[in-house]
Amino acid sequence: MKQLITLVLLAVGCSLAQAAEAAKTPQPNRMALCQKEATASGKTGKERSEVLRGCLSAGKKSGKDA
Repeated sequence: MKQLITLVLLAVGCSLAQAAEAAKTPQPNRMALCQKEATASGKTGKERSEVLRGCLSAGKKSGKDA
């Protein structure tokens, strides 16, 4: 019985740790994704900067990377 409880707790712990890691995306990855989004929008200059700024700030607010 103790082994079963230990295995269940270990599985839950691993799942939580994996979920926490998946939610974190390093800044360089977030920046690359936002650069692709800005390029796909076809905007240039200030408009492109606004798209990038919005994308990066959205990733920070939601805790995920665009």
